[in-house]
Amino acid sequence: MTTVFLLEDHQLARRGLKLLIETEGDLELVGESGHYANVVDDIASLKPDILIADLSSSGREFDVSRQINDRRLSTQVVMLSMYADDQLIQQAIDTGIAAFVLKEVGASELGTAIRSVIAGKSYYCAKQ
Repeated sequence: MTTVFLLEDHQLARRGLKLLIETEGDLELVGESGHYANVVDDIASLKPDILIADLSSSGREFDVSRQINDRRLSTQVVMLSMYADDQLIQQAIDTGIAAFVLKEVGASELGTAIRSVIAGKSYYCAKQ
């Protein structure tokens, strides 16, 4: 079972992602947060395999990814974004984010990205 922590600041989107994760037979949601305060400590405590983080306008997800790497936590970051921007994808790669998934893709694409990361591969969604 692949464990997942969800970081999404919009409650409605977080709830939808939570339902999506719960429908996948091989994924287990072990934690969620709508804010960034203490999220790395939560991840260190819960030790999820995957952190799904929505790219916000502040870009704090990149800082979270750096902190996860600096603390040598094994959690891999899957970033969701509505922006198909080459600079954002490069920044994701540079900060150790394992997958970059566009929000405009189908729900199955997120599962594909998570399973690719668990298999040790990076996953960067092509522009639609």
